[in-house]
Amino acid sequence: MFNVNKQFFLAILSQFLIFQLKGDLLAQNQISIVKEIQSALSKHGFENVAVLQDNTDIIITYENRIYRYEARAIAEVLRCVADLHTPNARCILIPQKRGIPIAAIKADLQSRRFTADDKSVPFGMLGEMDAALTVEPYWTKLKNRKRMNSSTAKLDITVHPQFRAQFGNYVNTVESQVNLAPVASTTLWKGMSLSAQWIFPLQNELGYEGDFARPGLLTLNQTVRLPYNAFLSGTAGYFTQHRYGADLDVKKFWWNGRWAAGVNMGYTGFAAYLKGVWYWSDVDTWTGVLYGEYRFPKLDFTIKATYGKFIYRDKGFRFDVFRQFGEVAVGFFTIKTTRGRNGGFSFSVPIFPSKRLRPARIRISPASQFPWSYWYSGLNDYGIQYATGNSVDEFIRDYHPDFLRNQFNEHSFDTRGGI
Repeated sequence: MFNVNKQFFLAILSQFLIFQLKGDLLAQNQISIVKEIQSALSKHGFENVAVLQDNTDIIITYENRIYRYEARAIAEVLRCVADLHTPNARCILIPQKRGIPIAAIKADLQSRRFTADDKSVPFGMLGEMDAALTVEPYWTKLKNRKRMNSSTAKLDITVHPQFRAQFGNYVNTVESQVNLAPVASTTLWKGMSLSAQWIFPLQNELGYEGDFARPGLLTLNQTVRLPYNAFLSGTAGYFTQHRYGADLDVKKFWWNGRWAAGVNMGYTGFAAYLKGVWYWSDVDTWTGVLYGEYRFPKLDFTIKATYGKFIYRDKGFRFDVFRQFGEVAVGFFTIKTTRGRNGGFSFSVPIFPSKRLRPARIRISPASQFPWSYWYSGLNDYGIQYATGNSVDEFIRDYHPDFLRNQFNEHSFDTRGGI
């Protein structure tokens, strides 16, 4: 009887030790995979990298400042993970901007069409890839984990081309202005950015000021992600349209980003720099607009209505429609205020190259996009708004869940070249 009990006890003990050993090996294997993924992404050039393995989920957060196109960056991250992942793993990506989580992207690494030997990363079925603005369930698990390759206190000098034109003058059919406008910017801490721009004229037919080098945007911005898929951007400094002061932009999203509404308010004064001398007035002008928009998910097409008070104290409406075609965006707008009517169009196209130099302490690179707007009548001041370069729209546009789904459904991303 004693021998039977002893044998039974030894059998139980051996099973427990085997189970414990398997658990320790599994934990060590998970730690090893996490470290390998973090190291691979950091060496690739991604910043603010943190990785957590939660059962069969691999949760990854990162910041992309190396690829022009955010969808391409997602494909590159998945490529790195595909080379290292464990069986039956699901990958959840949380891209950041200035350390702020933007969206949650889920991808099944076990798709039979997604292997480490492929030259491209195809996603042809919606079930293989999903995206959402809500990040809290995953962000809570890794937000306090140590980041690798921090983006803080690195200086980017980004060179922006500028082009302005006015058509229809009977004496000069086309009048234009061409500038180069480098911007020096750095992230001071999570969500906080300091930027300074200087404009160098190359050609000018649109006014006396355009003949001289002058400052562009000089801003200090704090962006915050609020609960329930809302974002806040507060900016102080010198803006476009010769305005200086403070600006606040708040935007709330519903239905995974398809509906949105927001408010933009500013308290500014006039300021101009001419031939080495600053001219300014007191800060005395309140501006404010309310806006709402709806995005048609399959078309990446957005309609937006705005009502408010503009720089020259006129009040009225502005209506915008715009569509994204991958990295290209095209839009049209019309304005009716107490001072009159106007309208025009805008577009944005990518600038070569698609991959920039690895982020360093100091880095010089071309801008990612060339945006341009044309007003039907450029000689009036109806519905004029200044720009801070820090709107919520600009902050998250390329991370919209429907936009990312559409890009992965329509394209294969060659991670060894381009799209």
